Amino acid sequence: LSRKMGEIEAESELDREKKAQRFRQMRAKVAFMESELVRMQKEHRILEREKATLEFALHESKQDLDRRAKIVEKNTRRLKELDTIAERAVSRGEGLAAERDAAQA
Repeated sequence: LSRKMGEIEAESELDREKKAQRFRQMRAKVAFMESELVRMQKEHRILEREKATLEFALHESKQDLDRRAKIVEKNTRRLKELDTIAERAVSRGEGLAAERDAAQA
């Protein structure tokens, strides 16, 4: 009976050791996961800041492109107006030359 009790106690001690070992392993896993979570949260904050910076730069670039497009449109209209003025001047010049030639003849 005492031998049987000794075996039972030895098995209980072994079970306690296994449980304690599993508990330590789980605690180590939890500690690792917590540190990974903290690291990922820091990385997430950094990425969020970078995203905000890039979105702001994109917005600024779009506004700059819009301003430049308006300038191009304005310059294109002005060039068309100048072409029209030049065509009229050439026409008038040709007409005056014809009148001069007719008056000289």
